[in-house]
Amino acid sequence: MSEPGVAPFVQVPARALHASECRVLQLARQPYHRWLERPVTNAVLEEAYRTNALFDAHREDPEFGYRFLADEARGAGSVMADRTAWRICRDNRWWSVFGKRRGRIEKAGPPVHDDLVRRDFTADGPNRLWLADITEHATAWIPVVVATIEATRRPVKQPGARTGYPIWVRILWREQSRMPGRVKGHENGAMRSPDFTEDEYARTVESLRGRRLVGVTYYPLSCGDDGAEAEEWDFGVWHQPTMGVGLLADNGNRYSAVWGNSFDCYGLEIFQEPMSSQLTMIGQPGGTPAVVVTDHPSWSGLIGVTLVGADILWSEGDYGLRVPVAVELRAPAATAWLVAGRPAQWPPDGRFCLGTDDVMTVFTREFAGTVGLPLK
Repeated sequence: MSEPGVAPFVQVPARALHASECRVLQLARQPYHRWLERPVTNAVLEEAYRTNALFDAHREDPEFGYRFLADEARGAGSVMADRTAWRICRDNRWWSVFGKRRGRIEKAGPPVHDDLVRRDFTADGPNRLWLADITEHATAWIPVVVATIEATRRPVKQPGARTGYPIWVRILWREQSRMPGRVKGHENGAMRSPDFTEDEYARTVESLRGRRLVGVTYYPLSCGDDGAEAEEWDFGVWHQPTMGVGLLADNGNRYSAVWGNSFDCYGLEIFQEPMSSQLTMIGQPGGTPAVVVTDHPSWSGLIGVTLVGADILWSEGDYGLRVPVAVELRAPAATAWLVAGRPAQWPPDGRFCLGTDDVMTVFTREFAGTVGLPLK
């Protein structure tokens, strides 16, 4: 007997009940029973672990882009491809606080510190004006380094990678260059010039003139379940070797064309050293695959032929500083541009952004104009 006012419970076999539910909801029974046995799949669980690892890295170093975050996550034991890290960061809007342009609708916040020296960095003698005392100033989004002796040392975010100096150091160098006198008043050497200058960059590029290229290697992003496959990079008149391009000259010198921020903003930088000095985990799962493109038809006009020109294309960057957005390599019958840029969206729709943390190659002058290069 059932209690008064309570409807009697009808015993229905569990299998028949599931079958009727699946029939009403138009669900296949086998996937439904697999879901009952394991509601959270291995793929979803692995995605959650990767997301947690990227979030921990982003919270600790909010200035990192997705590639550095992927390196930190792999170091913590969560292996993934750079493209997977990019997708997770994009979905969660975890952008680098320096590398992503924001809208200009927000009001400016309060100054991080008082301008006690009124932008006058000169002093009559030592111990009169201190520029290297404050180490941190707490803000709501990131601890901002204001001035510190140790901060002028080159930061190593990834072993073997070149990341540039802190942006506040380069801003002070710019202000110093605009003053009639030199910065003085501190004898601990806290202010010193960067080790990669425009003159050094120009000498490196000029060393390619008169040489013959005998090898070209791309370093695109990795993809696939094991992170060992090369992402698509061939798009006809332009290629997308995202992490960099390696060049081998006839005299045995190796050149690494990578994106970097030695000139305040992301740009195309070339170093006379092998790519292993710029990238880690080359050819390893989760790292960067090496794709030899020496025999590719797009490079046929520049391989084995003397280069008659190698020039840097400069563009006006943030803070009024020049940024190298591309390097032009000219042979008698062909020209190629190594560019710091990428499509504005994916898949490509014909619009491109320059000055990004990506490397692309362009093979026609018409398309170089479409990309937006400052051609001569």
